[in-house]
Amino acid sequence: MPNNLIGKTKGDVQEILSSQGLSVRNITEPNESVPKGTVFKTDPAEGATMYSGDTITVYIAGAEAVNTTEVPDLVGKNKSEYLAILSERQLSGDTITTVDSDLPTGQIISQDPVAGTIVQPNSYVNIVVSSGTPPPPPQVQVPDLVGLNEESIEVVLENVELIVGEVEEIDSKEPEGTVLSQNPMAGELADVKSGVNVVISTGVDPEKAVTIPDIRGLQESQVAGTLAGLELVLGSISYSSDSKPAGTVIGQSLAAGTQVSKGTIINITVSTGAPVPTPPATTTVPNVMGHSQASAESAIAGAGITASSSKVVSDAPMGQVVGQSPAAGTVVAKGSSVSLSISDGSLIEDGGDSSSGAAVLNIMFPKWLKTFFGD
Repeated sequence: MPNNLIGKTKGDVQEILSSQGLSVRNITEPNESVPKGTVFKTDPAEGATMYSGDTITVYIAGAEAVNTTEVPDLVGKNKSEYLAILSERQLSGDTITTVDSDLPTGQIISQDPVAGTIVQPNSYVNIVVSSGTPPPPPQVQVPDLVGLNEESIEVVLENVELIVGEVEEIDSKEPEGTVLSQNPMAGELADVKSGVNVVISTGVDPEKAVTIPDIRGLQESQVAGTLAGLELVLGSISYSSDSKPAGTVIGQSLAAGTQVSKGTIINITVSTGAPVPTPPATTTVPNVMGHSQASAESAIAGAGITASSSKVVSDAPMGQVVGQSPAAGTVVAKGSSVSLSISDGSLIEDGGDSSSGAAVLNIMFPKWLKTFFGD
């Protein structure tokens, strides 16, 4: 705080202190020892250590006899109202400071002196006013850092206006300096200039290094003990059908021969044995003997099987089923085929006596031969 303020006018002191980034609170008090309007005291005193933004109370000599007034409550009111309110109490507004706030823009957040303080007329009241809620910072998409080297991630983040946040280092089978994980995750949105935390590999400590064995082919019950003997830990166990006998290890999360730190977790996959084939759905072949071809095919389709048909020489009515294979009642897989023999009606003769010789000829000779040779 500067010296030589005592004896200067209020305006001169205000200018000196403002130039040094200090706020001023003016109080007028009667003082016959100095000219009216001059500074006769400061709080803190001259020469005290002050920082930019600090407030200094300046006491100014006023008239010999002064009245007093009470400072009104301005908090919660709008900045546009406060001068009129102060004027009613013969007070004046002085410094207005604006700050970001969730309160509406222009609303008074605090005041100095506080409401109820007894001051002399024409004293100044400083207020702090809300500038409203600041707009949210712009956001960017977080890049994928996993697998990158520690030396390169700073550049990658700078390119999207992000910075490296907290860095944690752990032993890992990955090369030293490799990023193992990050937070926020790749693809998430983050505020510009915010930090991305990373976990970095320190590599495998030679004193803690161990080589992962090939545990494929072992029985599930043998794995935990085998790994424990190497100071490794059995992790999750998943199961899958395989040609290997049930209970046989068929996969491991880290390849045999990999150098890792003691205590590393190894997950395994165990065979449940060869898959059991599912028996096909079956159906019973319906009896369609004597049905028309259309009726027979409909019945067969309704049983979930298909029909193939062929014409045969027969004395049954044309289009009638005279044979089927497999036979009615046979159990077959759904989707199977049934062969149908369909009469062509070629041996049918109208009229005649079945006991006569003509009837015998009718059975022996089809119609076209009879037409050729005559009855």
